[in-house]
Amino acid sequence: MQVIDVANHPIEFEIAGKTFKIKRLSLLDVYAVFEAEARKESISDITAIASQMTDSKERIQFSKEAMKELPRGKELEDLAQSRMNSVTGGIKMLHIALSELNEITYEEVKALVNDNRDNSEVDAQIAAIVNYIIGSDAVVEEKVDPKDSKKTVINTEKKT
Repeated sequence: MQVIDVANHPIEFEIAGKTFKIKRLSLLDVYAVFEAEARKESISDITAIASQMTDSKERIQFSKEAMKELPRGKELEDLAQSRMNSVTGGIKMLHIALSELNEITYEEVKALVNDNRDNSEVDAQIAAIVNYIIGSDAVVEEKVDPKDSKKTVINTEKKT
């Protein structure tokens, strides 16, 4: 069990009229996904280049040498970080977190983000939720609604 699991109880929030449950993700989980994607893309690139080679010995030699040069360590971490900091990366993180406790596809998450990109309030909520997922820059408050049930609100204000 990771430290984040001890107090990482799910929160419920509403965005764009839909209610979801979500938990924070560990950085280990997030990096694992994005590093795997970066390596997979590198391998696809190697395969694509090798498939253009007509000589089988040359293709095998190229593939062996290229595989030795796959990103590792800091280089792989930087590639993963770059992916996480993109819009697509934010959507991916949101999907990973949402799909743990909700039945929702990547395409549905992407549509939720894209359909609300011109709504600055919803856009700010989504950004705050993504920041909450990775444990930074979001304030979570429990508020009681008129029906006496708790509703979690993720503010767009930064922690101080």
